[in-house]
Amino acid sequence: MSPNPLARMLARELWSMRGQAGAIAAVVAAGVAIFVMMLATFHSLDLTLRTYYSRYRMADVFAGALRAPEWLVPQLAAIPGVAQVDTRVEAEITLHVPGEQASLGAHLIAWPENGHPALDDVYLRRGHLPSADRPDDVLVSENFAKARGLRPGDTLEAVLDGHAHTLRICGTALTPEYLYAVPPGSLLPDDAHYGLVWMTRDAVASAFDMRGAFNRVAARLEPGTAAAPVLARVDQLLAPYGGTGSVPLAQQASNWIVQAKIEGLRSMGTVIPVVFLGVAAFLIDLVLSRLVGMQREQIAVLKALGYSDARVAWHYAQWGLAITGAGSLGGIGVGVLLGQALTRLYGTYFQFPVLVFELPFSVALGAVAVGVIAAAFGTWKAVRAVLALPPAEAMRPEAPAAYRVSVFERGALRRWLG
Repeated sequence: MSPNPLARMLARELWSMRGQAGAIAAVVAAGVAIFVMMLATFHSLDLTLRTYYSRYRMADVFAGALRAPEWLVPQLAAIPGVAQVDTRVEAEITLHVPGEQASLGAHLIAWPENGHPALDDVYLRRGHLPSADRPDDVLVSENFAKARGLRPGDTLEAVLDGHAHTLRICGTALTPEYLYAVPPGSLLPDDAHYGLVWMTRDAVASAFDMRGAFNRVAARLEPGTAAAPVLARVDQLLAPYGGTGSVPLAQQASNWIVQAKIEGLRSMGTVIPVVFLGVAAFLIDLVLSRLVGMQREQIAVLKALGYSDARVAWHYAQWGLAITGAGSLGGIGVGVLLGQALTRLYGTYFQFPVLVFELPFSVALGAVAVGVIAAAFGTWKAVRAVLALPPAEAMRPEAPAAYRVSVFERGALRRWLG
């Protein structure tokens, strides 16, 4: 069986215009690649963040007080909807690196004496955890250690509640609670001058007179629990002890900044490709309208031989779909490679201990859909012209669009020129 004549005609047209078709396909591929890269990275980072939070028990509610007694913990745990409560002591301290004159800032976090914290655990990058028999051992945040060139075994001079202490670094760690550690009063992180320090709770409580007390509390909620009633009750219980207000995870400073940066990927992934696909639609319209104008006689012959309007119009629509289809497939492949690279870049920036990349089927399907939409917009004008073209009319050359006298033919110029 011989191939469909229209199929052979389509193949010849695409081959003869391969340069223009390739350029349009490249524009489509660029738009689809950005679409896939941004949305796949957004999805992967969101999945990575949720995995990180789940694996290291990120809390759902955070609250502070000046000095609250430990006997308040059962009342906090008894709040309806609260699944788990963890208290600790935190403070802002000053550090001095031996051999340097400038002082550094740090956020001190108490580490439990018996194992890991119930909530907001850490990922140990190097070294070992603080222990009760070595009260001067401390963990420091990985970013701070890298920026200052610190490693396990190095020492720091710290001022704890007005008293000098020599601290020995036993390891470096990451925590989901402070993916974005910002110094007080600043909007940007400064890893070279501000970091996190974990020290045994007994040592911190002794230094800041917080034995039997806490100034920070975190809680994990049961699935499906509304945060607002829990926040109100926590604030009520902590108010007599200098409560500084409670916030849900969505408003916790580090999480809010990280989520905003990740959300920006989705915004860019839906806005920037529109520009590329708009240009592709314009080019398809330009080239295909010119092609239809050149093939008026062929269109008339096809219709006269019995080909329906819809079949002839579908032939020209396939021209646009073939180009955008090739561009979309290429764009998906390139987008996946770029998305993996961008996900790794963000993973390095935020220091995720786990990193997951995944291309959702909905994103791949959306990439194909935007290519089809670009083809539809680009071919609509030409296809509509084909449908409206009677065979007898198509046999004649196309008449000029306007018959009015041009500006160059008016006035005296018209008398001088033919």
